[in-house]
Amino acid sequence: MNPSFSELFTAAACVCGTFHTHRGSPCEDAWFMAADDTHRTIVLCDGCSTASQGAAAARIVSQTAGAILHQNFAAYLYKDPLAIRVEAARAVEAALTGWARQNQIEARQLAATLVAASMDREGRFVCLHMGDGGILGQSAGSKQILRVSLPENRLGSRQTYLTMNCSMARHLRICRQTSSDLESLLLYTDGLEISPRAPFAPWMEQLLSSGTQDQLEGYLSSRPFVDDASAALLRVVPKKESPFSEPPVLH
Repeated sequence: MNPSFSELFTAAACVCGTFHTHRGSPCEDAWFMAADDTHRTIVLCDGCSTASQGAAAARIVSQTAGAILHQNFAAYLYKDPLAIRVEAARAVEAALTGWARQNQIEARQLAATLVAASMDREGRFVCLHMGDGGILGQSAGSKQILRVSLPENRLGSRQTYLTMNCSMARHLRICRQTSSDLESLLLYTDGLEISPRAPFAPWMEQLLSSGTQDQLEGYLSSRPFVDDASAALLRVVPKKESPFSEPPVLH
């Protein structure tokens, strides 16, 4: 898509799961968004419920990973993947260990997953993903949904990889596109329970192709998710069709 005639649409939403609401505990998912004239970045993080500082971890990881991905987007399109993994992991782990030291807690209590994407108006994107949750994609004018990045669990169990509980540089995955094959991305945390083997539901295709902020919020609020559930959209659209109903840039 010609960047002179396109815009980027972004949307993000999160709901607290019934497991947390029944216990009176807060939502432990967090999201971050950044935007400038050339590209936009969205990050979702799911704080681990069994870690005492999962919510704090989700907030810190989303902001730190989002900032480094957004600032280095152009370089990350072509940079060696190993170098990206090491650089991003060092930044996130430094932010977490610094917060743990300042608050006198064990760093291993700052456990969260990471799903992030940055896209420009040409449809080029870079994604960072560690743990469960995932990323789906779709081409313009097509109803076919592609799995850009699948959840990663430990040896098929329900346990996943989390910050401060694994080698982040080893398990952080890089997905990127330097052409315009895909023009829409849907990011999600594991609360949505999108099985890698299950057929895609109609709502996924609708959100990927033309979903708005209101529709994304409506989908999440209309279902009783057990776990906290977050989703985000990142899509290239023609300027005249831009469905701007934007959330705040930072969260």
